Amino acid sequence: MIAHRRPYAELQVAGRPTVGHRTGSVADPPPTSNLPGGVFGQASRRLFVGTFSQRRVMVRTKAYCLEWHMNKSAAFKDMLVDPLRPYVDVQLEAWDGKSETEEIQGTRSGITPLIFCQLPPPARLLQNRHARLVWLPMWDHARGYSQEWWDALPKSLRIVAFSDAVAQKARAAGLPTLRLRHFENPSTFEPARWNNGRVLMYWNRTGMIGPRFLKKICSVLRINKLLFWSQIDPRIPEQAAYRLPDRMGSTIVEEIPELMPRPEYLRVLEQANIFIAPRLYEGVGVTFLEALAQGCAVFGFDAPTMNEYITHSEDGYLLQPFLPSMKDKFLLKINRFMKPRLLRLGIGESSSFGHPVTEYQDWRAIGALDLEKLGRAARQHHQIGFAEWQKSIPEYARFVLEW
Repeated sequence: MIAHRRPYAELQVAGRPTVGHRTGSVADPPPTSNLPGGVFGQASRRLFVGTFSQRRVMVRTKAYCLEWHMNKSAAFKDMLVDPLRPYVDVQLEAWDGKSETEEIQGTRSGITPLIFCQLPPPARLLQNRHARLVWLPMWDHARGYSQEWWDALPKSLRIVAFSDAVAQKARAAGLPTLRLRHFENPSTFEPARWNNGRVLMYWNRTGMIGPRFLKKICSVLRINKLLFWSQIDPRIPEQAAYRLPDRMGSTIVEEIPELMPRPEYLRVLEQANIFIAPRLYEGVGVTFLEALAQGCAVFGFDAPTMNEYITHSEDGYLLQPFLPSMKDKFLLKINRFMKPRLLRLGIGESSSFGHPVTEYQDWRAIGALDLEKLGRAARQHHQIGFAEWQKSIPEYARFVLEW
């Protein structure tokens, strides 16, 4: 699937799309739109002293997210807290999707919206017709909800969609939807260096690829060093984890410590010029966006959101769930027949985990890639994307705050 570049802020209310704000500076007031209540309506004026464009913060609101996004991931800080800081003080609060604070119970009166990140608002709050609710669904989670489930959501629930896949579900349900595209700031990353050989980085978060894939790609791309982080995500089966030898052919394997704070992780990323996006599906995918912004040649699975940021063979490469050839199928049958016998002899690995992205890829095409050219294009496209992301922030603030 080839990625197509779309407007960076696209608003749709009750099935009627309008193009979001794309001109002017971040300080400019957003344009008029057809959101319920009008622009700068009575409720909106109560949020601020002065005009919206003066950006004087006069209110705080809470955003509920998983503890993972409080302690491990900076995704919602990058996508919500920091961009909206000139307009509102968003305070992240860990939430397990079950417990109910006073705000979640809907007993608190007030005009500030409540924001829910990844997990949807609880049913009790959705039933409160006075509640002002904003949901930021992430596709890796939201893909599990049927369209019938989406259709039953109250039409007052506002959706901030960071992927086309989420936007399609929300708009089909008639929900007010703002489509945004988040980009990291390339100026905060040193450009990827190519004068010290090829350095590949892979974080085995979910077991997306296995040792045989890594051995093959290191051989085909003539990788000098593999930076391998073996730490898997919470709730991922232990069988997805594996260790690698110190060398795979001519590739040196450097294992990254399991416990690593974000600043140290970014220092490790600076060494890389090739990167494998670690998951089949992403909500946004901050890890691979950082690699694109740095100018790495990024390989990602052909699914949201990787295929919404990567144009295949232009500024990255999209891996496919290829079926094996007839020859490979024959070899797989032999392997299944022989494996139990070899294990009884202490030969081979007993793990039964099936890595979803296999080594059956178009290796001839992969080997012919100009990796440095891919990386340069990725960084250039990210520079353009980041500028558009900045222009969309006033529309983002208006969508969240004006009721």
